Amino acid sequence: MHRNLTGLAGIVLSLAAFTVSFYHLYTGFFGQPEAYLHRVIHVTLMIFITFMSYSAFSRADDGKVPWYDLVLIFLWLVTMGYTFYEYDWIVEHIGYTEDFALYQLVLAFGAVALTLEACRRAIGWPLAALALIIFLFAFAGPHLPGFLYHLGYTPSAVADNQYFLTDGLFGLPTHISANFIFLFIVFGAFLEKSGFGQFTIEFATALAGRFRGGPAKIAVLSSGLMGSISGSSTANAVITGSFTIPMMKKIGFRDYMAGAVEASASTGGLIMPPVMASAGFLMSEYTGLPYVNVMQYILIPAVLYFLAVGIMVHIYAVKQNIPTVPREDLPSLKQTIMDRGHLALPLLILIYLLVAGYSPGYAVVRCIIAIVIVSWFRKHTRMGLKDIWAALVQGGIQATVVAVAIITSGIMVGIFDLTGVAIKFSGVIVDLAGGHLLLALLYVMITAIILGMGLPLSSAYIVQVGIAIPALVVMLKNMGLDADAIVPQAHLFVIFFCAFSSITPPTAPTSYAAAAIAQSPVVPTSVEAVKLALPAFVLPYAFVANSALLTIGGAGEVTVTVAFAVCSMVAMGMAVQGYCFRNLDPVTRVVFLAASLGMVTPWLQWNVVGLVVGVALTGWEWMRARGRMAVA
Repeated sequence: MHRNLTGLAGIVLSLAAFTVSFYHLYTGFFGQPEAYLHRVIHVTLMIFITFMSYSAFSRADDGKVPWYDLVLIFLWLVTMGYTFYEYDWIVEHIGYTEDFALYQLVLAFGAVALTLEACRRAIGWPLAALALIIFLFAFAGPHLPGFLYHLGYTPSAVADNQYFLTDGLFGLPTHISANFIFLFIVFGAFLEKSGFGQFTIEFATALAGRFRGGPAKIAVLSSGLMGSISGSSTANAVITGSFTIPMMKKIGFRDYMAGAVEASASTGGLIMPPVMASAGFLMSEYTGLPYVNVMQYILIPAVLYFLAVGIMVHIYAVKQNIPTVPREDLPSLKQTIMDRGHLALPLLILIYLLVAGYSPGYAVVRCIIAIVIVSWFRKHTRMGLKDIWAALVQGGIQATVVAVAIITSGIMVGIFDLTGVAIKFSGVIVDLAGGHLLLALLYVMITAIILGMGLPLSSAYIVQVGIAIPALVVMLKNMGLDADAIVPQAHLFVIFFCAFSSITPPTAPTSYAAAAIAQSPVVPTSVEAVKLALPAFVLPYAFVANSALLTIGGAGEVTVTVAFAVCSMVAMGMAVQGYCFRNLDPVTRVVFLAASLGMVTPWLQWNVVGLVVGVALTGWEWMRARGRMAVA
C-alpha cells in the first residue's frame, strides 16, 4: 500500500527522490562512475525510497513511517553501506572466488531478503515469490529431479553471484534500469508537469471526436500517445480513461465496452515506440541491436494493432448506431496546436536523436532539458523551479515500481547464469515441441502470458530471456528462417504476449482499472478487452512467419505484406464485432476470420485467396443489406 507521507518523513522522501533523479541526470550528462558503484547507488536509493513509500501491510495510512520500517531502512543502509566501505576490496576481488566470512554472508543474503521484501510491497507476492523460489533453487539442486538437478552451490558462491559481482542485484538488468529506464520515467514526469498529457487528450479529442463513436477513437489515439511514454498500461488507463470512459458512456457505449476499449488501447501503449514500457531498452541490451532498430521492427505491428482496435471501435459504433460528439463539445484542433503543440517538440527531438544513432541515455537527458526550455514558449505552460522540483521528485518516486521489479529480476538472472538451468529449460521446450515450430510458439506464448499475469512487462520479459527465448531462437534456426530476423522475431514475440497478459483473465489489472472507472462488471470488461485485442494474439505469429512485417526485407515485399495485413485487420474487425453493413451470422463471422488469417500467412497465394474471399463476402453483405433496405 502506497503511503502519503507528511511532516519530516515526507521531507526525507522528497529529498531522497530529488537526489536520485538529480544524480541520474547529472551522470547522464557528465558521465557515470565505475559500473559496480553506479549500480550500487541506484539500488540503494531505489530500495530506500520503496521502504519509505510502501507500507508492509494494508492498513490506514497515517502519513508516518512505523518503527519496524525504520529498522528495515537502517538494515538496508548497513548492507549497502558495506559495499561503499569496502569498495576497493570488492573491485579487486571481482574475478576471484573465495570463502567469505559469516558477517559477509549475512550482509549479502540480508540485501537479497530486503530486496524481496521491497518487491513484495511495491509489486506484490507473485514476483517476490518467484524470485525467492529461484534463489533457493541454487541450494536445492541436488534434491531435484530431471533437468532441474545440479550439484548445488555453496553460500559463498551464491553471495558472490548476488552481492559482490556485477551479477544478481547489480547485474545487467540493474544496469539497464540505472542507465536508461529511470531517465525515461523522469522524462515522462517532466512531460506530465509541462502539460503534455492535457495536450494529447485535447489533440485526440479535436482530431477524432467528430467521427462516429468519437470518444472511443479518442481513447485509442490518446492512449497510444500517452502509453508510448508512460510505461504502464494501468496508469495509462487511469489517466486517459478518467476522461474518455465517461464520454463513451455518455454517447451510448455500454459500460463494459467503454472500459474494454480503454483497457485494450492502454495496453497497446506498452508496444508503441519510443519507450515501449522499457522493454525496448532491455531488448537492445540483451540482443546488441541498436535501439533505433528495435523501434523500427516494432513500429508496423504496433500501428497495425491500434488500427485494428480503431476499426473494431468504428464497426461497433456503426452497429449500435452511436452518434458523433456534438461539435460544440469539441476543442479546436488549430487552437489546441497553437496553445500546447510546442510541448510535443521534445518527444520529436527524442525520436530524431534515437534515429540519428545517439544512445537512449544521451538522448533522453537532452530532451528532459528541452522540455523545460520548450515550456517557456508559452506563458501558460512555463515550468518554474517548483515544477522542476515536483517533476524530479515525482520521477524518483514513480521509478521505484519499475526499478524494484527489474532489480528483483536481476536476482533471478544471476541464479540462471550461475546454475545454467536456463539452457536446460530451453532444451526441454525444444524437446516438447518435437521439431514443430507452432508447438514451440504455443508453449512460449503460454509461458509469457502466465508470467506476465503476475509480473510487470520488464520483469516477465527478463525471465523469458533466460528460459524461453533461447529455445525459440533454436527452433527458428532449425526451421531455416531468415538469419537476420530470428533474434528480433523471438524477442518481440515474447514482448507482445508479456504485454497483453495485463488484460488477460483471471489477473487483468488494466481491465480491472478500466472497469473501476467505467463502473462495469470486471469479467465482461476483461473478456471484451481480449476480443478487441485479438490482433495482438495474431500479429506475433504473423511476423514470426513473415519478417516483412518487421520491415526486414525489400521495400516491395514490405509494402505488399503491410497492405495485406491492413486488409486482414479490417476483416478481423468484422468477424469480432459480427457486423458488415448488417449483423452477421456465426458462419459468416468464421469465414471473415479465416479470410483475415489467410491474409497474414507467409504464402502469397493464401494472401490473395483471403483477400478475394474477404472482398467477395463484403460485397455480398453490402448487396444483402441494400436489398433489405429497398424492401423496407
